[in-house]
Amino acid sequence: MPHQSYLEVGIWYNSIGLTADALKVFSLSAPCPEIEFWKAYLTDSRLDFSKIDLNLSFPFRSETGKVLEALLQKENHWILRYQLALLYKDRNRTNEAKTLLNACGNEPDFAPFYATRAAICQGDDAGKTLADYQKAISLDKGWRYQKLLTQYYLNQHQPEKALPVVQQY
Repeated sequence: MPHQSYLEVGIWYNSIGLTADALKVFSLSAPCPEIEFWKAYLTDSRLDFSKIDLNLSFPFRSETGKVLEALLQKENHWILRYQLALLYKDRNRTNEAKTLLNACGNEPDFAPFYATRAAICQGDDAGKTLADYQKAISLDKGWRYQKLLTQYYLNQHQPEKALPVVQQY
């Protein structure tokens, strides 16, 4: 992912106090959520969430976590909470990740969000996990959410519910 190279260099420039140079590096990158988060953070501007494509966005840098935390202080948008939850989960801060994901309610219109929340919060509330898988399917009819729902039913010892979901495949 080429934008990762731009992130690495831009974050380094910012870490040594060369914010203008960091912004120049970020401006050279193709758009990606992390780049947009950093640009908004460094310029103290608002994000245009309608232009953020979350596909293939998996933040993992601690520095980006601090950026997301700062942005959340100004804009309480589900995309920021979701991205920060992914980072927290990676850092084994599961309870904080759950809190962020649950705070999003049913606002997101992004199927991977619901699959992620179901996976991270699995075991907390079976009804909510089921609802999350069903919501993911309503947003994306692809096979992977059908598979996750089927696996959920099998784990719940409900093969009679799993069969109709997976039968079409």
